[in-house]
Amino acid sequence: MADLLHQAFDQYAQQCIDRFAARMAVATDADEACAAITEHIAGADLLGSQRELNINLEFYTLAAREPSYRDIAERWMAASRAQIERFFDPATAMLIDALIEGLTLHRALGTTPIDPRLIAEGVRRMVRGA
Repeated sequence: MADLLHQAFDQYAQQCIDRFAARMAVATDADEACAAITEHIAGADLLGSQRELNINLEFYTLAAREPSYRDIAERWMAASRAQIERFFDPATAMLIDALIEGLTLHRALGTTPIDPRLIAEGVRRMVRGA
């Protein structure tokens, strides 16, 4: 059963990796990358349905408790950073990836929607020094 669950989360992570890669593929410069990242956070890429929200949160919880799931988390984070590093240095990419994760959790668990303009401003602030 544990193997099946690992495979299911691995497939979910790959879907999310592919979705982000497709979103970032259209960006040709840093400004377009910022816009793509903003849309990734503010749009339906990560939280398109209650089911996806539940899967995402269950994965975070499981990976936090069970080291055997951290390989999926690491692969997912590395793939996200690789997309971001096409436009920004590795340190900035890591911070943007953390911003994506954090704002996704805030969107998922908060009761007040986050204005997409505020998300865009947060992304811009992160890359100003990059």
